[in-house]
Amino acid sequence: MPQNLQHSSSFSVEDTRKLFQGWLESRSDDHLARILFNRKDTLYPLPPSISSLAVRLELKTSITKALRQLNAVELAIIELLNDYEHTAGIGGKIASIDCPQLIHLVETTPEAQNMHPPLEHEHMTKAIHDALDHLYDLALVFSHDEHLFLAPHVAQSLPTWAKIISDSPGLTESQAHQLLAQLTPEQKKIVETLHKSGGVGITKDARADADPSRPIPRMISAGILIAVDEATVRLPRVIRDTLRGYSSAPLPLFPPANTHIPINLEQQSHHDAGTGLEMIRLLRDLLDTLAQDPIALLKDGCIGVRHVHVLCKQLDCQPLVLARLISFGIASGLISTGVLKALPEGAPMDNYCAPTELYDEWLDLELGQQWAWIVWHWWTHATMLPWLVGETDHKDKPMRLLHPDTFHEQFPEIRTLLLKQFHALSTTDTSADTSSPQESTGSAVSTTTLRAHVGFCSPIQAAQLAEHTYQQLLAEAAFLGILNPVSASVDESGAADTPLPQFYATTSMLGALTYHASQEQETQLYATAKALTPQPIDYVIFQSDLTILAPGPLTHKLYSEISLLADRESSGLASVFRISETSLSRAFSAGRNADDILHFLDNHTPMPIPDAVAYLIHDVGRKYGNIRMGTALSYIRCSDDTLLAQVCNSVKGQGNTLRQLAPTVAISTQPLRLLLEQIKEMGFHPSVENEQGLTIDIRPPAARVSYQEKKKKAEPEIDELLHCALDTLRRAQKQGKDTAVGLPATDMIKAAIKQRTSVLVHFVDRTGTAQHKEITPIAITGQQVSAVDKHTGAPLNFLLPTVTEVAEIL
Repeated sequence: MPQNLQHSSSFSVEDTRKLFQGWLESRSDDHLARILFNRKDTLYPLPPSISSLAVRLELKTSITKALRQLNAVELAIIELLNDYEHTAGIGGKIASIDCPQLIHLVETTPEAQNMHPPLEHEHMTKAIHDALDHLYDLALVFSHDEHLFLAPHVAQSLPTWAKIISDSPGLTESQAHQLLAQLTPEQKKIVETLHKSGGVGITKDARADADPSRPIPRMISAGILIAVDEATVRLPRVIRDTLRGYSSAPLPLFPPANTHIPINLEQQSHHDAGTGLEMIRLLRDLLDTLAQDPIALLKDGCIGVRHVHVLCKQLDCQPLVLARLISFGIASGLISTGVLKALPEGAPMDNYCAPTELYDEWLDLELGQQWAWIVWHWWTHATMLPWLVGETDHKDKPMRLLHPDTFHEQFPEIRTLLLKQFHALSTTDTSADTSSPQESTGSAVSTTTLRAHVGFCSPIQAAQLAEHTYQQLLAEAAFLGILNPVSASVDESGAADTPLPQFYATTSMLGALTYHASQEQETQLYATAKALTPQPIDYVIFQSDLTILAPGPLTHKLYSEISLLADRESSGLASVFRISETSLSRAFSAGRNADDILHFLDNHTPMPIPDAVAYLIHDVGRKYGNIRMGTALSYIRCSDDTLLAQVCNSVKGQGNTLRQLAPTVAISTQPLRLLLEQIKEMGFHPSVENEQGLTIDIRPPAARVSYQEKKKKAEPEIDELLHCALDTLRRAQKQGKDTAVGLPATDMIKAAIKQRTSVLVHFVDRTGTAQHKEITPIAITGQQVSAVDKHTGAPLNFLLPTVTEVAEIL
């Protein structure tokens, strides 16, 4: 304790619990509503009394959620109060300080004194007062007679990995590497065990009088371990981060300076529209490929390496891009895994990766709506981290595509946190009007700047994020078209000739996602995408070198036909396709003939079809459609009797029965599918007709798997819930029933356990239904009571915070 700080009072743990409940009782309705709003988890079911609410606010799970809402200065205040309460306390008592003393503690920390430029006293005082107001609204800190206290169990819930006030001042990353390299095998084993168990462990060697020659006291002395108490040690944050293989996240005590590059946001948005539409083009190609050739998954549910290579070659993309596309498809409900609805003939009943029925619905949307659909579902549902594919898992084996460890259910929360902070940083120079997501000017922000600001605003989350996560997330957002990479001329320190960090600019698409009215974000996103997306065109331009120019995004029907009869050479808002014999063969195999193709192209070009293109179509067409097939079991008809005779001779040479009935007609005992494959193997290109003689598409039907929409949890309106909670709490106070789950009720249950007697308990079950039972309590574990029903003997479990009354059985 600093020499010039003298605590004026100290309290026992039991005293602080009573003071905390009294503080809650004295809150105004507005303040209590803010506490309940910030701690919504305490509202289910509605707390029957203030004392019940107090117990819920003391639960570690609830406190942990509340701590994640803190910025660095707020977390630092809790750390300083915790250290002061226990270092200045006497005989197990908790010491307290007032606000001026707290300000002095903050100002004298190395983190505050080493700030460049230093923060003025007035600004620091205001920041601390604002932080205390937020801590009061979270019920993590309370006051009594102008003295500050941590709410019960807050100290025990503090994370060990996010320390604002350094637990190892002066220990740099390079020194941490040196210390770890000097460990003995025994010490390495201890450190590795601690690291795998979360960085905290129990040992008898943490005492001050422990044998200094033993491994743990030696590591404590060297700064590799920190003694929490006489039985607990933990790893300092810099040591933990070094073991994890990345540099410690910056957690500045106060907001860092913002380095930026001024930019025009409107230009960035239109530039990124092209990037977003190229992503849509790639995704459509992937879905079309999976529809025709669904992927059979491995036994572990992953996509094999061979399939990844094949898909990358077909899409002309890198494995990371493929992983991103599949991630987008899964998040948006366009791709799923499971049994195909229509299995190809001979295919095993297996687990496949294929498009869902939603793909057909998505294809019918306008191009801008398709883009907005993907972006919105990525923002709200994408849990896959594509950049982890290929990394090693906990067994040191590379993770394949769709590996379970590449999915993290909580990542949408992290994505929202990082990109909202990015958008706030990139629009700090815009006009004061924030009622619309459309900004005109702003700033390009680097990953380095973003990481520092997230470290201040959300230190607990930031401490667990590697720099690589920021880089990959922003790159993924740029791939989607909601951020735009920007070149920088100097680094953030203004120095030249140094490696430059990657800067990104926000767009109006990200502005729509972070729109202040959350219920309107999806509507704003669709409107923004529509405004940025050029209208699809229904024509192409032929060039003399057998290429076709699409001067803009094509309608889906035109795009599908052009992709069928030509190969894409370049992509973007304007695309180039090339017609070849191979590409035309693909169209003829799909049931088209020369006249169909020429008629279609003539209707979708503003100028005559070049002679070279028409000649190639007719030349390739002569090899198609002259051979006509059907079932007899199968039949073949052909207007060219010489060609038919050649076919019959080739097939008969394979030992199959094919009888020529006339110069232009032959029949076979083979099923149509087998005969078709045999004739194709001979180098012929037949087309298939139906009973009316019309050419039909012989490609297999598109594969689909079932889509199961995730059910949204129905939650009551928060305003209505807060009103009901306040009404219940105040009514309980007026009726004098606010002794529900205080120490007397808990003591009554504990006494019944010791005496093996029964009590009458009123509590609220998990469905929110009030219950009253005569029970024989057995044990209290944490906040859970284990008991048996006195009359039926059935086991019964309930939580202490749900208890409304305990009474003796007369």
